[in-house]
Amino acid sequence: TLTADRNLFDQNHGWYGGAVAVQNDWIEGTIFGASSFSYNRYTGNTAQYGGGALFVDGNEPRYDHPEDCVGTQIAHDTFDRNTSGSDGGAIDFSWVNLQLTDSIFTANRAADDGGGVYQGGYCASTVADRNMFASNVAGRDGGGLFTDDTGHTNGSSNDYDAEIFGNTFAHNSATAAGGGLAQSYQSTCTPPDPIGSCFPMSVTKNVFRQNSARVGGGAAIDFHSKRSKTAKFLKSMRKNRFIGNRAKSSGNPAVGVFTWEY
Repeated sequence: TLTADRNLFDQNHGWYGGAVAVQNDWIEGTIFGASSFSYNRYTGNTAQYGGGALFVDGNEPRYDHPEDCVGTQIAHDTFDRNTSGSDGGAIDFSWVNLQLTDSIFTANRAADDGGGVYQGGYCASTVADRNMFASNVAGRDGGGLFTDDTGHTNGSSNDYDAEIFGNTFAHNSATAAGGGLAQSYQSTCTPPDPIGSCFPMSVTKNVFRQNSARVGGGAAIDFHSKRSKTAKFLKSMRKNRFIGNRAKSSGNPAVGVFTWEY
């Protein structure tokens, strides 16, 4: 278990996690490696692979056993000008439940997904509340924030694996999709599937301002579902503001939100 409060991490370098790398694990149902970070500052750190400043690996749990997932909390941290050679310009999380609140991400860069933050793994739930993502750059998807949950099995319409609430995404960019936010998810729901059910995300009361990408200048949602429809996405995306976002793809009108389905 790691607790890191009120530290400065400046111009460090690592293969994974330029400033801090955390390896979590579980043994016979006992969870190890829960971590907490608050009031830290990360500036100019670099990682050859994931997590320019911070890398947290929860170790892949048993399939469909969310109780194996460890938790990571980040609050009031600042990430500025960190760089990753893969995912997560500032932070790369895998196989952990993330709670990210009141933190600032500015001018971070990732060669792949998540210019500011990358969150992946089928057990991973993401709660991102009241954060600032500004001027971050992704070489692929999610200039500010990228979340990936491709194993969601809970059919409750009120149980979202990703809750993105009250954040500001400004002047972020992605080469491919989702200038501010990109989300990829899978729902295993089968008929009957009413609108709004089995949609493991909620994007509410965020501001997307002057972000850019090839498609989905503000946000991009990637459907991997038997029954996913745009109507369900719109039900789960409420009271957001999209101002001056740009989509670079010729003839693509989705400067605010772009959705597609496999």
